Amino acid sequence: MRTVIVGEHPEITALITRRRQLGHDRLDEVWNGVLHMNASPAGRHGRVEEEISRILSPLARELGLIPIGQFNLGHSENNFRVPDKGYLDIDEDLVWFPSAVVVVEIVSPGDESLEKFDHFFEHGVKEVLVVDPRDRTARWWQRSADAFEETGSSRVFSMTSTDLEAEISWP
Repeated sequence: MRTVIVGEHPEITALITRRRQLGHDRLDEVWNGVLHMNASPAGRHGRVEEEISRILSPLARELGLIPIGQFNLGHSENNFRVPDKGYLDIDEDLVWFPSAVVVVEIVSPGDESLEKFDHFFEHGVKEVLVVDPRDRTARWWQRSADAFEETGSSRVFSMTSTDLEAEISWP
């Protein structure tokens, strides 16, 4: 369900403030100045996230990449996305990461994973992995000249979607 509230409303400001105080906003994103409030994912999501870490993080370290959990991909608080995982070629303690080599999105019901691709492209991401726990699929997209193209494999990790799907212990 999408809800758009136009104008300033004290009750909405109070809701946003309360979410921040409780730490419920850690997965919220701002898309060109528009706040997208995201609920915490279900357990299956977290289990698949751990499986991706178990499989890809050792490979990433061998390649000199830095594994990271949820992080702010963007340049400012007015335009950023929060991928579920990332693999970076910089080792810095930042609030806003300008790019990533690979981002991982784990699909939750009703989420906007596939709608983030333009933002990822604009920020120089090389590969996107979208994992769907319900369908038990892992889909790889590679950066081309002007968009991401689904390829079924990762150049970074030298792995196919089929290989990764077989290695995941699906919940």
